[in-house]
Amino acid sequence: MEGRHVPLILFEFRVKAGREEEVERFLTNVLPSTRSYDGCLDLDVYRDTNDSVNFTIVQRWESVEHYERYRDWRIETGVFDDLVANFVEPPRMRYFEVVGL
Repeated sequence: MEGRHVPLILFEFRVKAGREEEVERFLTNVLPSTRSYDGCLDLDVYRDTNDSVNFTIVQRWESVEHYERYRDWRIETGVFDDLVANFVEPPRMRYFEVVGL
């Protein structure tokens, strides 16, 4: 994927029952620095209306490399581990690129 423009990244996760509000507070605190991180174009958090433990963070980055630098920073600072501690299972990452149709 290196060098390819990937405009959309989905970070999907399920939180432990009863931790939904805790995760929302956590994200409220950490996402301002994500949105201002070099290469972040846009970011929104969604929660499934039929299953409140399902979340998806929809992100647009200038490139995969920009996102990977951000991701590595979050891992190094421990923020990623703090978030994942609230998950039922490992998160799912999906990368999408414009098809040009």
